[in-house]
Amino acid sequence: MRPEDLIQDETFIAWFRKSDPEHEKQWTAWIQNNPEFRQTVNEAVFLLKALDLKDVAPSYQDTLKARNRLMNSVNKWENDQKNLIPIYRKRSIWWAAASIIFLLATAVLWMKNPFGPQRYITEAGESKVFRLPDGSEVTLNGNSELKLANSWNEATTREVWLEGEGYFSVRHTRTDSRFIVHTNDVNIEVLGTEFNVKQRSEKTTVVLKSGKVQLSKQADPSARPLMMKPGELVEYSADSRQLTRKEVNATQYTAWKEGKLVFEDASIREVAGILQQDYGFDIVIDGNVSTANEFNGVFSTNSIDVLLTALSRAYDLDIQRNDTKITIRNKPE
Repeated sequence: MRPEDLIQDETFIAWFRKSDPEHEKQWTAWIQNNPEFRQTVNEAVFLLKALDLKDVAPSYQDTLKARNRLMNSVNKWENDQKNLIPIYRKRSIWWAAASIIFLLATAVLWMKNPFGPQRYITEAGESKVFRLPDGSEVTLNGNSELKLANSWNEATTREVWLEGEGYFSVRHTRTDSRFIVHTNDVNIEVLGTEFNVKQRSEKTTVVLKSGKVQLSKQADPSARPLMMKPGELVEYSADSRQLTRKEVNATQYTAWKEGKLVFEDASIREVAGILQQDYGFDIVIDGNVSTANEFNGVFSTNSIDVLLTALSRAYDLDIQRNDTKITIRNKPE
């Protein structure tokens, strides 16, 4: 399966645009059950975003009709030329035309691509501090990527796109230029502040440490933005399409910057989710394992085995680790 196949699939486009709940549910489940295609899906999403021309974009049916008209024209031209042009020359002309079409399509993609050449990436289990061109700093957690806009200077809006988790320390500029973090579902706009953003598994979580930020939904940009205060957590779920807010201890959500994992009343699946998303482990959990939210503790990110031992003792579990695969099940009675 290739990204080109996905962007021609009507149901995948419906999932991307969140226009059909049934297709959304279908594709969300498929992506979760087929992690080996995650990169392919990400590339397809990137292509769809690059080609999304908003109100003037052709519909999927219009695209199919245009493609069919093009292919019919090519076939007719080939039939008309059978007795006039040697086959090798005919193919050369056809491929020349196809190459021109491809180059034009590539040019459109390039012009519509909002990202600049600067990208910051971390591997599984790695956290790293990056200094942005304006002097702001971002610390990326494992398995994360930050992309900068093509235009980046103090006189214009500073825009970045985040996949994964990042802690931002945004520098205030003399011109009060805006700083916007985009995730798949939410836009976070700030002037000068410190906050944590995590975008994983159809959820975006924002924790504000200091300053002010406002959040707006990608799916409903005309809605009134939600203003956050320090010590608040706001979560957006792609399933409910709602923003929920609560007060939290911000330190718990930013401890990973200091090489720590902090858990307060966490469930086994929440712990497993962090190990899988941030550290690249393949987690298998037996269906009979407890779902209680009662796991607490502070652990070093360099001592995953200590965490697994504590988890095993807290819930009386049999936890086996084989390289990057972790299996969690109840101990036999």
